[in-house]
Amino acid sequence: MIAATLLIQGCKKDMFTETLDNSQPMMDLGAGEQLFNPANTKALIVGVLAYEDPNLESFSTYHRKDKELMDELINYGVPNENIIGLFDEAATRENIYKALHHIAIESDEETNFIFYFAGHGFNGWYEDASSIYFANYDIKYIHPDKTGFNINYLTDKFRLEFPGNSIFLMADCCKSGGLVNVAQEFGDYGYQSVAITSCFYTDWSTGNWTFTQKMIDAFKGDGLIDMDHDGAITLNETMQGVARGLKYIDRQKSSSADFNCSADAKIKDVATMYSPTGDDTYATGQYVFGKVKKNYHTIEITGKTGDQFEGRYYNYADYVTFYFDAADLKVPHFVHYDIDADVLIDNFTDYPADLLAEADDFYEMYNAVGGQTVWHLYERIISDDEIPALILDPDGAWVNGQILEQSGDNYYVTYTGKGYQWDEWVSSDHVDF
Repeated sequence: MIAATLLIQGCKKDMFTETLDNSQPMMDLGAGEQLFNPANTKALIVGVLAYEDPNLESFSTYHRKDKELMDELINYGVPNENIIGLFDEAATRENIYKALHHIAIESDEETNFIFYFAGHGFNGWYEDASSIYFANYDIKYIHPDKTGFNINYLTDKFRLEFPGNSIFLMADCCKSGGLVNVAQEFGDYGYQSVAITSCFYTDWSTGNWTFTQKMIDAFKGDGLIDMDHDGAITLNETMQGVARGLKYIDRQKSSSADFNCSADAKIKDVATMYSPTGDDTYATGQYVFGKVKKNYHTIEITGKTGDQFEGRYYNYADYVTFYFDAADLKVPHFVHYDIDADVLIDNFTDYPADLLAEADDFYEMYNAVGGQTVWHLYERIISDDEIPALILDPDGAWVNGQILEQSGDNYYVTYTGKGYQWDEWVSSDHVDF
């Protein structure tokens, strides 16, 4: 849904590593230099959940996180008078232009600028297909070039007026990764620039608020983002926290980058701490599948009390806490493929695609039908190596499924008609060819 840019004093390229330290050493709350001074920060927060054009679907306003992010920036120390919030009907293209101009002329050389967008994002048409538009309230879907907010406005117009030296970009929408290119251009001109976005610049984004929630968590000082447990949430840990949340909760690859910055720059001291589980299998902060009633859901472990693990489930716009026995949890597994393999993308209609690269268990795929590059995890990939089989399911019934991977006498299987959360390793006596 959303996009934003932040002013930074230290940065690192897009990366994600799934490393969880369950020991959680003592914290040094003074670690790292502050990324930017909130007292000298100006922000434009744009959230569009309803549109004038009936061709654009509206989003639910239930617990909308764009306004919550704005409130959290105020709590963070950004002066209320330095923040412009444009929501729904107020978020016209003209108002966005005016807001950017106002911020530019009211800024000085030390001003930090934060830009955030939530709503729809899409490409232009035909010869304008390389343009990315963040959909303002009054955009016309068939004429975005004449009515829409092209993100290049930030570099072509705003950059020329803005005297500050740092910019922080965020976006929670389809094609939001286009802000990475915007941040790079600012960086080329010497700005300290950061972009943290919900997806790759050619990809579609989730309809949940996961991205924005993770940014809120970072500004609040949620200890689960502090992966090295030193008491400070850094820029790099924020990028990783976003990446992990989108990967496990929404099965989506985020896109982030920074320029002329330090990755160890501090976003926030930890305010909410979590105790280690003391368990060798499931650590605090780890994403797992947890069985709630009769279905598995993605759960982020927040601790352990007695024999039960505590975990939070993210449901559109809210965290919900559940408690689990170890038998009701399992570690996600990701199937791997050979690069250059010919595969199909599972997208209602199966499209042929080429695997180009792999990163963090995601595969970059060129979709010849759509003419675009996208990133997907294994459940969206159909390979010739998959083997149909009968599988003995957890209820003791033989059901249809497929073997996705083999390791010795064990098989990683998926059950026909069930989601990837049910995929699991089984022994050879649970498979019949």
